[in-house]
Amino acid sequence: MYASYVEECANENIVPVSTFTYRQIFVNDFNFGFGSPKTDTCAVCDVGSNEEHVAKYKKAFDVQKSNRENAKANEKIIYLTFDLQKTLPLPKISTSKAFYVRQVWLYNLGIYLISTQQQNGKGFFHVWTEDQGSRGPEEIGSSLMAFLENIKDQAIAPDHLIAWSDSAGGQNKKIILSVYGTI
Repeated sequence: MYASYVEECANENIVPVSTFTYRQIFVNDFNFGFGSPKTDTCAVCDVGSNEEHVAKYKKAFDVQKSNRENAKANEKIIYLTFDLQKTLPLPKISTSKAFYVRQVWLYNLGIYLISTQQQNGKGFFHVWTEDQGSRGPEEIGSSLMAFLENIKDQAIAPDHLIAWSDSAGGQNKKIILSVYGTI
């Protein structure tokens, strides 16, 4: 935008302001921000019907908060959130040769547990490489099952499981996760 402004000033024989001044005017006078667009945004918000979505978001946030508090107070309930974190290339090499070499990807599923035994929460990670599996619903479901088996071995045996995650379609919206939930 600044380059277009400078070009327009040259056409009009006007001395352009500095980049700093240009930026300050936009940020302070017009309340515009500069930066990269947000990722992992909601399709409803992106389309523009933001008010209804914000109301649903606030309601879901309140339900999530209530679920957390219930898990802290009731030993028959556990609450967990899970998300596949950023994939990492292996090996981590700082030379330019690594750019041209096919690297193996490392996947990391983060699981955060809250229960009567874990009042402040506790993080768990399930890590695998792409040669062991992809990052689809089967792998996410298997990781969650391994996690649940592990906490059952630690004498945490809830009657009720509350699980929250983002809306990553390929990972969390498949029927396979529901099937795992019934086991």
